[in-house]
Amino acid sequence: VSKDNIPEFLINWSEALEVCQQMNIMQIALGGDLFQSRSAQTLDVLLSVYDAFVSAEMKGIQITIINGNHDKVNQEAIRGYCHVYNQHKNVVVVDDYLTLTDENWHFALHMIPYFPEQGSFREKLGCLIQGGLDNDRKNILYIHEGINGALAHASETELPAHLFSQFDKTFVGHYHNRCLIKDINVEFIGSSRQHNFGEDEEKGYTLVFNDGSHEFV
Repeated sequence: VSKDNIPEFLINWSEALEVCQQMNIMQIALGGDLFQSRSAQTLDVLLSVYDAFVSAEMKGIQITIINGNHDKVNQEAIRGYCHVYNQHKNVVVVDDYLTLTDENWHFALHMIPYFPEQGSFREKLGCLIQGGLDNDRKNILYIHEGINGALAHASETELPAHLFSQFDKTFVGHYHNRCLIKDINVEFIGSSRQHNFGEDEEKGYTLVFNDGSHEFV
């Protein structure tokens, strides 16, 4: 969301809540870049997100957020713009990493916010893995990073895909177009709406079912 697209953001959010109601989904995981501007947010932008989260709370929907690179001023900082909403009853903003579980889920969802690929991200990932992955469930990771294999040309500044080999599935935000790194089961899920004409039109939401399978809507 930005000061230039608030109506589109609210339509997008209403659509997401409608999908939740249709599929009886009570948890939304936001994978970063809730905000577009890194430098500052206007009051209208902050209030539009506030109203969006209140509308989810009224439907009994829990929201867990990881900060993306656009959600921070200092990319190595723990707190970003999303932390403004951390005191909402139905909102949790992840600091360095967090694991979501439910007695009905056959998976654990591990979430790490954006930290620089050449900075502290590997440390955060290492701490999560050392803390112990779930031996009785699928381990699904949800992050916001650049990973080699997603774009046409490899870059030394991006992460190698083999870092995620211990996970059954890795979902990634960051890039707006959907793509799959097949050998290592890493999937960039894409943005939920088209931001410019340079992006593809395959936009929507990724649903994760209780058995750990997933579907793009």
